[in-house]
Amino acid sequence: MIEIQQTAQNIKLIGSLTRFDNIGSLSLPVNDKNINVDLMELTIDTAGLAWLLQQKQVLAAQSVVIAWQNVPQDLSNLARISDVNHILEIE
Repeated sequence: MIEIQQTAQNIKLIGSLTRFDNIGSLSLPVNDKNINVDLMELTIDTAGLAWLLQQKQVLAAQSVVIAWQNVPQDLSNLARISDVNHILEIE
């Protein structure tokens, strides 16, 4: 289960984005053309990684720029292994 906390330009994702969570209809709330998404308290698997990629694509089509912050090491590793770290623009 994921909780989304939002302030003006900042979004914090808390919880899990996994194949066991209902994330199909979930989307990031956007109030600006530049948003910061804090991932520090996020647990993720490949389904969650796919959701992040989809969010980046959908928002890019709306000219919204996402800056991922506090990327957990497991997400960074998963993105690197999946060869999508350059698409998400995370290290």
